[in-house]
Amino acid sequence: MVKETAENFMIREVCADPAYLSKKNCQIIEDVGALPYILPKKNTKIIAYNTKNAFAWQRMVWLWKAKQDVFLQHYHQRSNVESTFSMMKRKFLPYIRSKTEQAQFNEMLCKVVCHNLSVLSNALYELNIDIDFDDN
Repeated sequence: MVKETAENFMIREVCADPAYLSKKNCQIIEDVGALPYILPKKNTKIIAYNTKNAFAWQRMVWLWKAKQDVFLQHYHQRSNVESTFSMMKRKFLPYIRSKTEQAQFNEMLCKVVCHNLSVLSNALYELNIDIDFDDN
C-alpha cells in the first residue's frame, strides 16, 4: 500500500500500529523517501544486521531509543487517523455493502468524501464562516 500511495503522493512519514513492525516494512517506507514511525517492543535492541532490509529498522529503533520524545510525537499522529476512522464508522456504519473489489473501493471513497464534506460543513457552521461563491 505504501508503494502504491507513493506513486501519486509524496509521503514524508508513516506512523503504523506495532503489528506492522518488521525490517522489511521499515525498508519499504524508507525506499519511498519516508521515515517509519512504528513503535518497537520495550525490549527491542539495536543489533548490527548486515542485511539490506535491516538498515531502516536500525535507524528507526535508534531514534526511538535516543530521542524517544521526538519519536513518540510523530508516532502519536496516528491517533488522528484512528479518530477519523472511528468517526466514519459511527456515522456511515462499520462495513461495506458492495460485492466486487472495485465497487468496495468506490464505496469507501464515497464514504471518505461524505465524511470530509460533513466535517467541512460542520466547521463552517460552528465558526460562522460566510462563503461567497460569486465570480465578481
